[in-house]
Amino acid sequence: MKEAQKRDYRIPQVGNLQIPHFNLLRKVQCHGGWDWGICLAVSGIYRSIFLRAESTCKVKYVYTSQTFKNDTCILGITLEYESIGAQQINYSVNCSNQILEGNLQTATGNGKQQFELKIHNPKRWWPNGLGEQNLYTLDIQFGQNKVCKQIGFRTIECITQKDYTGESFYFKVNGQPIFCKGANWIPCDALPSRQTHQKIDNLLQSAVDANMNMLRVWGGGQYEEDYFYQRCDELGLLLWHDLIFSCSLYPSDETFLESIYTETVQQIKRLRDHASIALWCGDNECLGALHWYEESKKNRDRYLVDYDRWNYMTLRKAVAEADETRRYWPSSPSAGLNQYADHWTQDNSGDMHSWAVWFNAVPFTKYTEIKPRFCSEFGFQSFPSTNTLRQFLPEDQWNINSPSMEAHQKSKVGNSRIIETFFRYFRFPKNLESHVYLSQLQQALAIKTAVEYWRSLRPHCMGTLYWQLNDNWPVVSWSSLEYSGQWKQLHYHAKRFYAPLQIVGQSVSENEIEICLLNDTLNAVDYEAEANLWSWQAEKEKVGQWKGKLQAASVLSVAKYILPSGKAADHFFLELKLSCKNVDQKTKVEDSLQYKSDLKSDGAVGLL
Repeated sequence: MKEAQKRDYRIPQVGNLQIPHFNLLRKVQCHGGWDWGICLAVSGIYRSIFLRAESTCKVKYVYTSQTFKNDTCILGITLEYESIGAQQINYSVNCSNQILEGNLQTATGNGKQQFELKIHNPKRWWPNGLGEQNLYTLDIQFGQNKVCKQIGFRTIECITQKDYTGESFYFKVNGQPIFCKGANWIPCDALPSRQTHQKIDNLLQSAVDANMNMLRVWGGGQYEEDYFYQRCDELGLLLWHDLIFSCSLYPSDETFLESIYTETVQQIKRLRDHASIALWCGDNECLGALHWYEESKKNRDRYLVDYDRWNYMTLRKAVAEADETRRYWPSSPSAGLNQYADHWTQDNSGDMHSWAVWFNAVPFTKYTEIKPRFCSEFGFQSFPSTNTLRQFLPEDQWNINSPSMEAHQKSKVGNSRIIETFFRYFRFPKNLESHVYLSQLQQALAIKTAVEYWRSLRPHCMGTLYWQLNDNWPVVSWSSLEYSGQWKQLHYHAKRFYAPLQIVGQSVSENEIEICLLNDTLNAVDYEAEANLWSWQAEKEKVGQWKGKLQAASVLSVAKYILPSGKAADHFFLELKLSCKNVDQKTKVEDSLQYKSDLKSDGAVGLL
C-alpha cells in the first residue's frame, strides 16, 4: 500500500491477484493467487543461505560462449571476480582435458578475466528425441575459489524471417529446425519448502516420457533453483524462459527500474551456461495487458511509455549485457520487437496464445481455424482424479458445487465451462466420479485436436506448448499432471500426440478427412500406413493402404478420404495405423521407451 501511495496514478494488476498492489513487489506473482493457485504470500528466506570468508578474492560469476569452426569449438570463458587488494592469483581452467594455467595480477575491487579453449570434435547436446544430451565438465581454480559446472556444446537460434504469410518463428538447434513440443511450467508447489528435488525430478521425467522437448518457464512464477536447470540439461528439455512479470502493468520509476535491471543481470549470468535455455522472454501477457484495463485504455500513451521503459529499455538492455548468445523476445505473445499490438488472436507471425476455445466456449474444431507460427499457450480445464479429491473433499461434500470443491476451483468460469462442454459432446455424467473421468477425457480431446492439427501444418507452425504441465496444490486446473504428479488423461494422450512418428487424421470438411504422417526425427524412415472405417456395429471398410519413405523432419499428406454419402459421420470412426522401419533405436515411439523394428502405432479418429 505504501508503494501505491507514492505514485500519482494507479498501476493496474491482474484480477487473479488477491492482494492489492502485488505487482509493485518483486515477488513471485502467483504467490498472490491465480486462477489455478492458492494465495499464500509466503515470506522469509526459503533457499539455502550461508556465510563464506574470503582472504584473497571472490569469484562472482563464470559464464561461457561458443564459436564453432568446422569440427572445433572455441570456448570463451569469462570470469568476474572481486579482489581484496592488489595481488597475484594463480588460476587453472580445464574442459575436455584442454588446460590453461597461469597467474593474474589483480587490482583492488572488481575485475574481469577472459580465457579461451579450443575443444576439438565435441559431442553435441541435443533436445529430447533428437540425440544425446552430451555434457562436459568445466573446472576452474582461481586462487582459493573452485568453480565446477556442466556445459553442453550446441548452437541455438530463434529464427524470424518474412515469408508468404507474415513472419516465421522457430528454433534451430545445431543447425536443425525443430518442432517444439511441450507445456508451460509453474512453480511445483505453493510452499517453497515443498519444492523438493524429488518432485522436480518426477515432473520433468513425466515431461520427457510424454515426448516433450520444451517447457516454458512462465513469467508469473519464479527463477528456479540450479537443480531444475541442471535436470533440464540432462533430460534434453529446452526452456523458453520468461522473465518474472505477468499479466499486470508495472512501474517505471528509477528505483524500480534499477531493481529489476540488477535482478535480471544477476539471474541471467547465473543461468546462461545451461544448454537447455533457448530464449529469454520479457514477460507473460503484459503487452496484451495494456489493452485490458480501463486506465491503460483511456491513457494509452502513459502506460505504453511505462511498458517501454521497464521492458524495452531495462529488461532488454539487461539481457544484452548478461547474455549476448541468446535472443530476447519482448513478450509472450508478441509479433516481435517494436510490435505493440495485442497478439492473442494474430496467427501470422511470432508466438500466440489461443484461448478462444476455453474463454469463448466454442467447439474444439475452432483450433483448426487457427494457423499459429508458434502457440505458446492454450488449454482446457479438468477435475483432478478422485485420489486427489479425497485429500480435501469430506464425504458430505462429494459433489462439484460443494464449498470445499469451489474453494479448489479458482477460475470464475471453470466449472460451468467444463459442464456446458459435456452437453456439446457427451451425455451428462451421473455422479462425481463420472464428472472427473469425462472432464479429463474432454480436456485431452481438446488439446489433442489442437496439437495434431498444428503439427500437421509444419513448417508453418513450429511449436505447441499447452497450458499447463503441473499444479502447485490440489486444484481443478488446466494441468496434465496433478499436484501429486499423477498423470491425467491429457498426459497419456500427450505421449501419443507428441510421438516423434505419428499418423493423424484432420477434418477438412464435415465428412472429409486428410490423413497425414508426421516425422519429427532427423532421419528418413520407411513407412507402411493404412486406414479403416469402422461402424459401431464392428463393420469394417478398408479406406486405403500406403507405403513409401517419410523424409526427416517433415509432414506428408498421403490421402484425403470422403465419407460415402448416406453414412452419418457420427456413426463411424476412422482407424489409422502406422508402421515404420529403419528407425533410430533412440527414437521414442508411442508407449515404447525404445523403438523396436516394425513396432506399430495405432490411432483412431472419430468423425464428430
